[in-house]
Amino acid sequence: RHLGCAFQLIDDVLDFDPSDHLGKPALNDLRQGLATAPTLLAAKKFPQLEALISRRFKAPGDTDLALELVADSDAIYATKQLAIVQAELAVIKLHA
Repeated sequence: RHLGCAFQLIDDVLDFDPSDHLGKPALNDLRQGLATAPTLLAAKKFPQLEALISRRFKAPGDTDLALELVADSDAIYATKQLAIVQAELAVIKLHA
């Protein structure tokens, strides 16, 4: 369970990576209307994200604004830290 959470959190972070080496377009989750961990965490600092999340990023400019607000927050870092904690918990469970 913890390893799966760590994987998903890193996948959420990678969705904000603009490079092509991942095999999927950047911001694919946002464009599909999905609010992932970085977006949800950024909403703590920028409550205006809640409206974008509610309408599933469908209004013109929603994806760009969400990207800007996530970038202006510590949400990517916080998501990576959550992934590390989940990975550490997975290792602990493995050795228990």
